[in-house]
Amino acid sequence: MEKLNHKLGEYGLIDISTMDPTIKIELRYASGNNFMKRNMYGCLKNAYLAPELAGRVVKAQHKLKEYNEYLSLVILDAARPLSIQRIMYDTVKGPDKDIYVADPDSNGGFHNYGIAVDLTITDIRTGDLDMGSEFDFFGEESHVGIEIDLYKNGKITLEDVKNRYFLYSLMLEQQLFPLANEWWHYQYHTEETDKQNFRLMDF
Repeated sequence: MEKLNHKLGEYGLIDISTMDPTIKIELRYASGNNFMKRNMYGCLKNAYLAPELAGRVVKAQHKLKEYNEYLSLVILDAARPLSIQRIMYDTVKGPDKDIYVADPDSNGGFHNYGIAVDLTITDIRTGDLDMGSEFDFFGEESHVGIEIDLYKNGKITLEDVKNRYFLYSLMLEQQLFPLANEWWHYQYHTEETDKQNFRLMDF
């Protein structure tokens, strides 16, 4: 773990826990609780992000705590080396999956630069808020902007819709924008050209 932590730090990324230890970290790829069904990160337990993104996430956490002291952001994924991205892509590549896993040979995804974060909200008394699908679910229930249609079609509940809108509003206040196909994925830098200002974690 120390080696990977050091490597991520070399790319100018920050362990967000050093900025706000109240943010919960549950890296799904450091366990078997993900679409790969295996641990991809070894012992890594720290979430590394580009400084500006980390700062905006911290501000969102502060707003959340002001609203309700029992609520907290939970980071599900953060910076991801290109080598791991390649394994993930090779496992699921295909026309019906490409929208969910970025092609490592096309400049990689935003996670591979440390400028994307996957997260949700948890209530420390009762657990994660229901969002209508699991993290890393490959299907329309994960898509953003169609919540009302999903509700009308019986695919998610009204409570799911309310929880998603709550998350969206919290993050958008910090100018963090969701990915169209993943309710959990947020970025500040959203254009492909933005990647030029950051280092691809090609290891």
